[in-house]
Amino acid sequence: MGANLACFSQGCMNPVIGQCAGFQASCGRFYCAIHSKGILCAECSSRHEEKVSQAALAVRYQGHVQEIQRKANRALFQGGEGCLIWLVLLLVGAGIFAAGLAVDSSAGYLSYNYTLEQLTRYEQLKNLGSLSMIVGIIIIVVALAGSHIRQVRLVTRTRKAAIDDIVQQDPSFLEYYRAWTHDQRVKAAKTGLAILGIVIAGAAAAAASSSEKSREDERIRNAVDDELNRRG
Repeated sequence: MGANLACFSQGCMNPVIGQCAGFQASCGRFYCAIHSKGILCAECSSRHEEKVSQAALAVRYQGHVQEIQRKANRALFQGGEGCLIWLVLLLVGAGIFAAGLAVDSSAGYLSYNYTLEQLTRYEQLKNLGSLSMIVGIIIIVVALAGSHIRQVRLVTRTRKAAIDDIVQQDPSFLEYYRAWTHDQRVKAAKTGLAILGIVIAGAAAAAASSSEKSREDERIRNAVDDELNRRG
């Protein structure tokens, strides 16, 4: 190296042995054997080692997270008897809803030519079908809610136990896990809001269609009543 070149480290009088290639950015500093590592000066080498250390730490933390998730997922399949109860209740609700839908469909469509007896039977079938569907929906909601609450409690206990075990061996993981959990909740909230918007739009469209059908049924029902009154 040239006689006018000096190591970048202030006050260093050691001979220059190379020029730093830089890490993630250009550098160009000249360095000596003491203030360098490989082809990097001491400062760039320190940043490189810090980056490598952070990457290794992230891999270790992600391994902990995956371990927690595996234990939590296994917990979902524990307690088969409790899960079976909610499954049976769900099937019962679905069966009642399907029966109500079949009864509602068997009523057919309201016609201008219905007699009073036919109109009464139509109303009875419609009411029975609607009531059965409502009961079925309530049972389904209770079954889903009960199953979800059970799973949440079981997974929460399992996850907490797994976290406690890991933190005992790696205390710095707790802060990382809290930040990771926060990020996951934010992502889930955004996804939930998007899905909710779609559901609301669909429900509004279905309500509008149902309202129109109800108005049409009411017009036909009034017409049938008028015709029956005229005949009577």
